[in-house]
Amino acid sequence: GYQSDLHQLALKKIIVDPSDELAHLAAALFAAKQNDTASARLNIRKALDIRSDDRVLLTWAGNIEYLAGDNNAAAACYQQVLSGYPDDMVARFNLAQCYARNSDTTIDLDFMKMLKKNEQIEINDFINANNVYFSSTWPLLRQVMNPEYRTREFWFKKLRTNSGSWKTTRHLWGPSFLGAGPLLSLYIFLALFIALLIWGMIGKGGKNEREVAACRLCGQAVCATCRKGELCPSCAQATQYIRNVKTLAAIQSKIMRYRHLFKRLREQLLDIVLPGTGMIYGGSISFLVALPVLVLSAAIYAAFFLLSGLHLGYPHWVAYGIMEKYPFFLFFYNGIFIIRAIFSLSRGKDKVIA
Repeated sequence: GYQSDLHQLALKKIIVDPSDELAHLAAALFAAKQNDTASARLNIRKALDIRSDDRVLLTWAGNIEYLAGDNNAAAACYQQVLSGYPDDMVARFNLAQCYARNSDTTIDLDFMKMLKKNEQIEINDFINANNVYFSSTWPLLRQVMNPEYRTREFWFKKLRTNSGSWKTTRHLWGPSFLGAGPLLSLYIFLALFIALLIWGMIGKGGKNEREVAACRLCGQAVCATCRKGELCPSCAQATQYIRNVKTLAAIQSKIMRYRHLFKRLREQLLDIVLPGTGMIYGGSISFLVALPVLVLSAAIYAAFFLLSGLHLGYPHWVAYGIMEKYPFFLFFYNGIFIIRAIFSLSRGKDKVIA
């Protein structure tokens, strides 16, 4: 249906970046849903001026001409799509609809035979759904099929050319980070990172480095002036009045087991939230092994947030198939580490060494 907030957002994006063909297409679709075919035609033509060979844009141009009642112009758009993509299911079906509207006896009734089985099923489902909801009187918007970007097109063309620019980034960034622009903020971040890294390296090798002692039972940090191996106040209070050697050993063993368990829990939770961080935190796996996992996780999360943000700027059709599948992929990826955590925590009690 029509969504005025997304329509206004598409119009704003056109003002910010007139070369964004998807913004023009979104504006054309919303105008078409309001039966404003004049605005729809104007916006789709501007989109085609930017990407004249885009299969989806050409098909939508044909759909808008079909809604406007110009069958010849619609058929010309579909035929242009089929000249470059002869196996395009949507363009073939919509072209047949143009012929059927003109009661043309040369309708390509055999076009279904050229389609794959899954494409035939999709068209039959489309027809059956229309018959169920609208009987024999289909609304204009439901008489033609809507095109979508294929997975390969999305990843290798649309995402690469529509992933943003410094101009759109500045517009969306606004007054964030004390009014500094995105590029200046990036420079500040890099400068701070390098400064803190150098500071850490210099401070670590300094002469005035203070040794930090840890409790030998629970591992909690204790006063830096205390000698290494002392107990923290809580462990000292729990064991200071016990004189029985076996009881004391049992309590100390219990404290160390809890220490080990909580460390493993933190490690596994970190790996579930962002796989790779727990491996580095726990130190149980080589850093050279954990680092690629962390880099892969960062890339997967970045792609997820990028795709999740697309529908804020454009209607869901831009990446419908990708958006539908990606959350399941993300859940599957994190699910591997959930299973790993459950298996690791249920392996019984490991030998704990203080």
